[in-house]
Amino acid sequence: KGLESLVDSIPLATVAFDANALVVTWNTRAEQLFGWRSDEVVGKLNPTVPAGQRDESNELLARMQTGTALQGHQVIRHAKDGTELELALYSSQLGNTGTIVLYDDIRVRKPAERERDEAQSRYRSLVESVPLVTYIDHVDDQATNIYTSPQIVDLLGWTLQEWATDFPLVEALLHPDHRERGRGAGPPAHAT
Repeated sequence: KGLESLVDSIPLATVAFDANALVVTWNTRAEQLFGWRSDEVVGKLNPTVPAGQRDESNELLARMQTGTALQGHQVIRHAKDGTELELALYSSQLGNTGTIVLYDDIRVRKPAERERDEAQSRYRSLVESVPLVTYIDHVDDQATNIYTSPQIVDLLGWTLQEWATDFPLVEALLHPDHRERGRGAGPPAHAT
């Protein structure tokens, strides 16, 4: 009873399978996500696998049963009402022949990731269209380069590789009053 209660408290849809790919455990979150009650699926094949994908699903389960742990493997599954679900799978072996799979519904996350990628693309296009050099470095001993706009070549004559790997070159371009600040040591000294 303790293990069953623990599995039921997992906030992701959690399903355990035996060596024959039959459902052994189907937690409350799986009921909510997929629409089938536990008593409708325990002892049967996973009903969420779309028609035509059973072989692929069995191959995936076989890999999991031989010790391959999945970490965010993306699949499409169906709910009882036919809704298509985009899911990330996380798995672990359960004993010698069983497998436990956690399903993370990523439908909400996918549009947010697309919006983030589009925003990054727009920002990069903007940065690369202005006649200025833009660069982003980590504040560490080497000022490790994260990004440098391609204008570095046309405006200053250095390759991206030279700029990104030669910190003394970057430091030499700074005004002497700003070098300590560029190293992250504090504000620039002011002449009086």
